[in-house]
Amino acid sequence: MAGNWSGAELSMPVAVVVVGVLLAFVGLAAIDTSVAIIVAIFAFVFGGEILRQFAAAVGEADDEPIEDGTTADEDVAGALERLRTRYADGELSDAEFERRLEILLETETVADVERYLADEGRAGATEHRSSDTRDGALERSSG
Repeated sequence: MAGNWSGAELSMPVAVVVVGVLLAFVGLAAIDTSVAIIVAIFAFVFGGEILRQFAAAVGEADDEPIEDGTTADEDVAGALERLRTRYADGELSDAEFERRLEILLETETVADVERYLADEGRAGATEHRSSDTRDGALERSSG
């Protein structure tokens, strides 16, 4: 019977705390039984809520996303391999293969794309300003 171990991993810190509390309780019972009875009553009254809050706190800490370890180079290599396979299978023509290959190898990283878009934005703003000044000069000469 293969169980789902993700639940076991999540409750491992909770289990450690429970075992520690139980060992402390056994030690306390060995020293003085009247104090151990009072602690046991306290644990039954408040222990469930404390344990739920502790389990929720541990669960929130473990909900962080786990990266699968793939890098941009591996993604590009995988895409390149799929492109080659499609070309070899005859799904893509020569021109389509060349076009997609250029696109694939042209975009290297997210930082390169952001830099390209920033440069395009600056170039577009400069071009827009220069066209406004040409239009103004044209209006002045014709008016």
